[in-house]
Amino acid sequence: MYSHFLDEHCHGHHKNVGTPEDPATALKGENIYFFIIRSAIGGHICAWNREVRKIKKRYGADASLLTRILYNKMTFYFMIHSSICAAIYYFLGWNSLKYQFVYTLWGIWYIEQINYIEHYGIIREKDQNGIYESITQWHSWNSVSSPALFRIQRHSDHHSHSFRPYQILRRFDDAPWHPFEYLHSLFISPIPWLWFYTIDKRVDALRDYVKGKQGNKTCFTNLMELTEHDKKVKMVGYGYLVFLLFLFTYLSFFTTIFHM
Repeated sequence: MYSHFLDEHCHGHHKNVGTPEDPATALKGENIYFFIIRSAIGGHICAWNREVRKIKKRYGADASLLTRILYNKMTFYFMIHSSICAAIYYFLGWNSLKYQFVYTLWGIWYIEQINYIEHYGIIREKDQNGIYESITQWHSWNSVSSPALFRIQRHSDHHSHSFRPYQILRRFDDAPWHPFEYLHSLFISPIPWLWFYTIDKRVDALRDYVKGKQGNKTCFTNLMELTEHDKKVKMVGYGYLVFLLFLFTYLSFFTTIFHM
């Protein structure tokens, strides 16, 4: 139910990452709930407008509204999604359709949450001619990952050298890194104040480093020594993770007892 994502990711996000033109780039101080709504809506709008530009280029700038709709790839995506929903409702009923909606919303949340933590606060600079700097390893966050998340930690290489196949993406330790693992960041980001505490100073340190400013020692790569603030972030973050483990264990235990 998110068919436009492949087109938008390849032809929109990879071109405009780290700029206001990219709805999938979260701004510093932007909470995840506002971002997901903005990115989901903005991604559809960008994909639609890109298709309209293609149609105008092929059929002329004066192409009719009907032409822009009928030849727009997004129209077919919406038709496919509507057909899926109609088929589920017709053959399986309303309860199954409700499950499909929940399944869809959960998938959208997960995809956009990944966008949120992978690009939060990183903005490309624009020169005096209005041209953005080239995409480099400094324009994406990386995290330690695992087979549970398909080893998506080599994110900087994915953007700075997008022609490289997934299997041979490289790890850059001198690129921006999160203080925690991917899964941990997924649990932290829905708590805005905790996420900001965890990552905002790293964003500032990265910006200062890229601009050549000295004095900000906050760690933002795997090659830098941890400051006192970084150590506190680690303590708070792992303390939160331990709390979640106890909470889930407690709820699972009493839920099991209740149903026995």
